[in-house]
Amino acid sequence: MKKIKNKRPRRILWNRKRNHPSIVFAESKDKKTSLGITHSKKTHNNKNQPLRKSPNPNDPRPQYIVKRIQRERHSQYKPTKEKMHLSRKDETKVTHLFAKLLRKKQRNNKPRRGRNRNKKE
Repeated sequence: MKKIKNKRPRRILWNRKRNHPSIVFAESKDKKTSLGITHSKKTHNNKNQPLRKSPNPNDPRPQYIVKRIQRERHSQYKPTKEKMHLSRKDETKVTHLFAKLLRKKQRNNKPRRGRNRNKKE
C-alpha cells in the first residue's frame, strides 16, 4: 500500500459491495480507500465512532463510522442518490480517525524482527 499523503475526506460514495455509503479518502489507479458509514452502534463486535450530525439530510437517525479501512476497486463505488456531506466537526473527527487507523495498519504490516522468525525446521 502506498503512503497516503492527503488524509482529508474527498467525497461520499455508495459502496455496492457493502451496500452502505463510504467516505473516500484516497484513490489509486485501480482502488479507492475509504471508511464506511452505518446506522448500527457495533460492527463485528467492535464499537463504531458516532457522528454528531447525519451526513444524509433526509435521514434523522444517528450515524456511525466503521473503524476499519476499506479498499475496493473503482467499480464497487457509485454516486449516492442524496447529496451527502459531513459537518466541519465530523470532518475533523473522521480525518483523525482515518490517520490513526492508517498508522495502525502500517505498524502492523512491518516485517517482524528476531532470530527465529524466518528459520525453517
